[in-house]
Amino acid sequence: MTVLGADHDLTFDLVASHISSSSPWFTGWLEGGPRCDGHFFEPRPDSDISPAVRPRTSPLVPRYRRPDSRDVSAWTTFGRD
Repeated sequence: MTVLGADHDLTFDLVASHISSSSPWFTGWLEGGPRCDGHFFEPRPDSDISPAVRPRTSPLVPRYRRPDSRDVSAWTTFGRD
C-alpha cells in the first residue's frame, strides 16, 4: 500500500456489519461464543449515537434475544429477515 499510495490517492470503502442475521459471525456472536466476541458494536446505554443517520425504517441498534434469554443490542445493518 505504501508504494501504491506514493503515486496515487487511495480511497477505501468499508461497509461494516454488512452481513445477514443468519451468518455464522452473527449467530456465533448471538450465542455468546468467545470466537465471535467483539464482532459487533454494542453501544453502552449512555452512548450518544444521535449523529449517526441511516435512511431506513429499522432501528440503528436493535435488540436481540440470546439463547440464555438475555436481551442484547448491537449496531447492525440487516433487517429482521
